[in-house]
Amino acid sequence: MKLFEADALRQNYAPGHRRLVVSPENSRALLTAFIKGAKKQLLIYDAQVSDNQIQKVLQERSKAGVEIRIIGALEKSLKDVKVRQLAETRLHVRAIIRDGREAFIGSQSLRRLELEGRREVGIIVKNASVVRKIVAIFETDWSKKSRKKAAA
Repeated sequence: MKLFEADALRQNYAPGHRRLVVSPENSRALLTAFIKGAKKQLLIYDAQVSDNQIQKVLQERSKAGVEIRIIGALEKSLKDVKVRQLAETRLHVRAIIRDGREAFIGSQSLRRLELEGRREVGIIVKNASVVRKIVAIFETDWSKKSRKKAAA
């Protein structure tokens, strides 16, 4: 409510909870740290991952042995990062599932404009049951034949 009121009154806003991801206030820092914290796997829904800094972090995680799969698009091809288009449906969700234990869900794409240039909002979810359901949906979407050839 405080965020809505601050925006309506054109006032500054400081996120009041460490899991509330608000662009441009804290999204770059929180999402970068979230991605860097991956030890085994990152499952990402994002229509266009194009932020250079984020792509560098993804490449670092991949080199460290983290499995990375993206449903959507990646601006630059990254070694060992697999990318597929969502089959038959327009992708609108933005989500990152880390190690099957935590998930980010929000409106931020991993693009500079959405991290730094306009209001976007998301939340980091730690509820195991909710995260398992998101993983199951991702795996179902991943297994569907995509409209475009999957990139390796």
